[in-house]
Amino acid sequence: MHTPSTRSLSQIHPHQIHKLEQPYVQHRSLFRQTVQPPGGSGPGAQAEQVILGIKLDLSYSKTQILRLYADVAYFGHGYFGLARASCGYFGVTPAGLTWPQAALLAGLVQAPSADNPVAHFTVARAREAHVLGRLVATGTLTRAQAARAYRAPLHLVADPGTGCAAR
Repeated sequence: MHTPSTRSLSQIHPHQIHKLEQPYVQHRSLFRQTVQPPGGSGPGAQAEQVILGIKLDLSYSKTQILRLYADVAYFGHGYFGLARASCGYFGVTPAGLTWPQAALLAGLVQAPSADNPVAHFTVARAREAHVLGRLVATGTLTRAQAARAYRAPLHLVADPGTGCAAR
């Protein structure tokens, strides 16, 4: 059987997309290959990404898609997936993240190497402030809550990679 990386996304049978609902460990590779096709960034690859987007949108809720993405996204410092990143940077599972920690991780996805809080703390804090500002703009946080969150300590672990039980 061919993997999605050897066929066009339009040739993927719908049952393969539905397999993504199964546990992350089994299907992380399939999701990563379809989200980041190895064929480059030309018009063909872009068309395949649009087709995948439509198929995912028709098959999953926005929350499910976000969870699938969070499980494979790169957060810098060698951390793939939200669980590894939260454990690696902060020593807590995603459920234990504070607002400032969650905002910092959300900001990392755009430029994980440039915004890495271990190597570029000031830049990472600027992205965190941007994310907190967006949370205010969307009504998720008030200005006062965002300001308090930004002033709160991040509690980065002293030795990134020491992790937690979720790793």
